[in-house]
Amino acid sequence: MSLREVQSFLAEYVRDSDVRRRCDGGELTAVLDGRGLTTEERGLIEQIELADLTKVAETVRRERFDRLSSVFALLFDHLAPHCDVPALYRRFDDEHRHGWWQRRAEIRRFEAFVVDFIVDHRLPPYLVDLCRLCSAITTIAESPKGQAPPHADPPGAVTVRGNYRVVLRQPYEVLSFRYDVLPLLDAPDTITQVTTPGARRVLVQRIWDMHKRCQVFDLAEEPLIGSIGEEPASVLELAGRLPAYTYETLFSEVAELHREGIVHLVVPPELAGELTRPGGR
Repeated sequence: MSLREVQSFLAEYVRDSDVRRRCDGGELTAVLDGRGLTTEERGLIEQIELADLTKVAETVRRERFDRLSSVFALLFDHLAPHCDVPALYRRFDDEHRHGWWQRRAEIRRFEAFVVDFIVDHRLPPYLVDLCRLCSAITTIAESPKGQAPPHADPPGAVTVRGNYRVVLRQPYEVLSFRYDVLPLLDAPDTITQVTTPGARRVLVQRIWDMHKRCQVFDLAEEPLIGSIGEEPASVLELAGRLPAYTYETLFSEVAELHREGIVHLVVPPELAGELTRPGGR
C-alpha cells in the first residue's frame, strides 16, 4: 500500500491552518473527499488523533517564528508599538505555507511581506530600511563564499602595486536607504524612531574567516570600499576616482583591506606566474 496520500494529508494539516480549522470543526470527511484515497488509507487517517497532530503543527509554527525572530528581532522590537507582531507572523504563516525550510528564501519572502505591511498601514517609513537591513545581514552572512577571481592573492603578492586590481570578497550587497538606521544596531535596547530622512548607502559583507558573520560598512565613511563595490578597479584607477586620497594613503588602506580579508588583490595575468614562485614580488 502506498502511503503517499496519507503523508500528503499530514503535511497539509501541519502547514495549512485552514485545513486544521475545517478538520477540527467536524469537516474531516469533506476534507478527505476527492483525494483519491483507498479505503485503507482513509481508515489510517481517521484513526489519527487530530489533537496530537495539532500540537505538532503548533510546534512547527512556533519554530518557524523563532527562526524568523532570530533574524528580525530588532525589527520586531520597533514594530511592536504599532502592531501585534505575533498576529502579523500568523498572517504570514497562513499566506506562505511552503518553503519555510529554505532559510535564505524564507528571509527574503518575509522581508517582502513585512515591507508591504509597513507601506500599506502607513507605519513609520524608517521601518522599511530596518527590515531590509535585518534581512541582508543574515542572508549575506549565511550565503556561501564566492569564488576568488583568477590570479587573485598569489603568495608572492606581498606588496600592493598600482596595477593590481582590487575586488571585494563575495558575498556582499550594497543597500541604499532613505533613513540612517545603522545607529539602531548599536542600541538594540532603546526603541528610538528615526524620523528625519537622510540618504544613506551601506555595504553588507560576509566575514570570510568567521562562521555566519558579516560586517556592515557605512559608505559615507568608507568611500574607498564604496568605490570598489561600484566596480572593481586597479589601485591607480581608484586613485583617479578618489583624488582626496594621497597615493601613500591609498596604497596603505588597500593593503589594510587585504590584510583584513575584505578584498582580493588580483595581479595582471602577465605577472601571475612569477608571483607564484619564491621571491616573487
